[in-house]
Amino acid sequence: YIYVKEKPTKTMFRKMLGSVLYTCMEHSGAQTKHIWMATDKNLKELAMKWAQADPMIAKLSFEIRDAINDDAEPEELLDLILNLIQQLSEYKKAANQKPLVLIFDEFQNFALWGDNILETLRENLMMQKNVWWIVAGSSISMMENIINASTSPLYGHFETIYVGPFEYSDARTYLTSILDGILIGETHISYIIEITGGYPYYLASIGLKLCDIARDWKLHDISKNALLEAIAQEVFYRSGNIYKHCHQLIVNSLEKKGLDTYLAIL
Repeated sequence: YIYVKEKPTKTMFRKMLGSVLYTCMEHSGAQTKHIWMATDKNLKELAMKWAQADPMIAKLSFEIRDAINDDAEPEELLDLILNLIQQLSEYKKAANQKPLVLIFDEFQNFALWGDNILETLRENLMMQKNVWWIVAGSSISMMENIINASTSPLYGHFETIYVGPFEYSDARTYLTSILDGILIGETHISYIIEITGGYPYYLASIGLKLCDIARDWKLHDISKNALLEAIAQEVFYRSGNIYKHCHQLIVNSLEKKGLDTYLAIL
């Protein structure tokens, strides 16, 4: 499972590499005694453990670790990690294990990394065997542009499944799981579900912001003011995920119409 952020960072690539190595080791029956954390030291330890099972996997892991530390370009790092995934899938196949399932969450964010990223994904997707790709994204319009547009390098490579909003009970469970023990009244929960329509991305954005505010304000339960502040920061501040998401939807709409700015519409 790999969560794709809007901007690639060293920490994100370390998490990508570590997630792949750790998960495959765990499912191969190796002893994994603690929850893996994305540090350079732990990456080194993971790579050294793989040296016993498959020296090539260890060699590639060290190459990726060095590339991350040397600030290699995102396109190069992604290509290296996907190459490692192919090597891991061959290891699993040789061991008569099930195919490797690769899940990218918020897949549409790859489009924000640069012009050549989607082509890099396509090249690796076509070369990989014994690897099943599942890609998910919360921005329907961006995902459609990446997956279904005939001009996209990834056109024709995926079956599209649309997932609607959560039912109330599932939305409530999802929201409270994000809050992770922080108390919140049923009235506030109902309000959040109503204004988000039960869509996971909006629920997650407001839920995570509530966690930040609860930590900063030293709250054990969510007050009305805390809820209003979370909504304001997510919806009306430029740094808010919901603001950025909606802004991107508008930009995409303008591009389809051949317009660059709001002023062009006027």
